[in-house]
Amino acid sequence: SAHRLSIVNLRALGFINIAWAVVIVLLGMWLVPVSGAAGAAGAFLISHLFSQAAVLVVLKQSGALPPGILRLSLTGILAAVAFALLACLRTFLPAHQLAVTALLLGVGTALVFALLRFGQTQGWLLRISRTAK
Repeated sequence: SAHRLSIVNLRALGFINIAWAVVIVLLGMWLVPVSGAAGAAGAFLISHLFSQAAVLVVLKQSGALPPGILRLSLTGILAAVAFALLACLRTFLPAHQLAVTALLLGVGTALVFALLRFGQTQGWLLRISRTAK
């Protein structure tokens, strides 16, 4: 989406990048002293989510949002948040690390197959035939 915006509205992309930098610096100053590396990862995640949302809004307002991209992006955003929450759960429940890790693997695998299927239905990926030639 950001690459599309660089073609459609480079100025807006520049402002979004500046806002991303400000958000990550402010969040980093707040979260890193409290949580260390986990705070830095959280700051990056929140900043990227903010940036992605801003890009989607500008593309939508410009009428330059390709079909299917909003649904694909929202799926990716929800997946990133779900992975982060599961990673936090794994950290805070050490007795259940194996189960949460298995859940992370299952969710990740299901997401990959769902995204591949979505890409095929949108015509973004080639369909692979299982018939022998």
